[in-house]
Amino acid sequence: MKKNLFLVTIVLFFFSSNLLAQQKGGWRFTQYSFTDGTRTADNVLMGTSSKMTDIIKYSGEKHNIEISKNRWDKKTGKLLAGVTYNVKWTDPSEILFPGEKITMKYELKTIASVSWKPDNQSVSFNQGIYGLYLLNASGENYFKQDFNADITTGKPVEKGYKNNEEKILTVNMGAGFKAIYTYVWDANLQNDEKSAQPAISQPAKESVTAWYLKGYSFTDGTLTKETVLAGTSSKMRDEIRYRGEKHDIEISKNRWDVKTGGLLAGVTYTVAWTDPPAVLIPGEKINMNYNLKTIKSKTWKPETQSVRFNQGIYGLYFFNLRGENYFNTDFNSDIVTGKPVEKGYKNNEEKTIVVSMGAGFKAV
Repeated sequence: MKKNLFLVTIVLFFFSSNLLAQQKGGWRFTQYSFTDGTRTADNVLMGTSSKMTDIIKYSGEKHNIEISKNRWDKKTGKLLAGVTYNVKWTDPSEILFPGEKITMKYELKTIASVSWKPDNQSVSFNQGIYGLYLLNASGENYFKQDFNADITTGKPVEKGYKNNEEKILTVNMGAGFKAIYTYVWDANLQNDEKSAQPAISQPAKESVTAWYLKGYSFTDGTLTKETVLAGTSSKMRDEIRYRGEKHDIEISKNRWDVKTGGLLAGVTYTVAWTDPPAVLIPGEKINMNYNLKTIKSKTWKPETQSVRFNQGIYGLYFFNLRGENYFNTDFNSDIVTGKPVEKGYKNNEEKTIVVSMGAGFKAV
């Protein structure tokens, strides 16, 4: 049965607003990234010849992930030690003004444990020598016991020294998993204390002329067709399918012999991606996370994929760490545009970012 994902037209449109006034200068959010701590490692148990396997992985998405860290006896498959815990958090404010403290909501909950506790966690803004840590109601800046409360910096945010200076706020969830929020110092930001700061997840109003997210749509490449195999009278059937949902889908493309039902060629792969920022600032590059993984293959490789913002004649492509703007081999990393975003020419001008996952599937 054919499925549809969020069939709502989504585009980006360019406009400016000027809601904030009075005091100038602030830290403006520019991009978000996620550091994936997933890994598997074999080691020898100290003082013995027995081997153990450490497996760290996660499930979930931004704002709510479950982390599991387990140690297994390689020979017997027995669990030696482990812990599974859930972390929930809210975005910090999109604009951080000097003299004000940073506040977020944070929840740590232990799901299961054998000997181990959740890894030490912290949230910090890299101000000063040691960083500006957010403290929970117990006054802790490192967390490994369950709690659910607001966390707030012990001191206020300080002003920047130069325009476009960068700082990061890191949500360190332990086991190598991090949510990273990048800010730049904007000497022209104006602070009207009567105006509420917009949240990152609702970036519709701020004193920035930029590209603002308007909507999202998904192009479904599901297809079945029969053709004659070149040079023969044999028929073949191509089937393209997917399953999953926004941010994580599995695509299969297979060619079958109609008469025998035998698989002639095929490939199944997953694509996981994060949303681009909801506000694209001219002069800054766009950053997303992209994960391509081959599940199984017979003759075929994953279809060529790309992510492109339609700026300029050829478009503004995203590149992975290998410097590729077209992908068909497995990788998991941030992808970044080769050049910065340019400003629009007129108010309400529209552009699109297209995540082309191959086989006709696109997130627009």
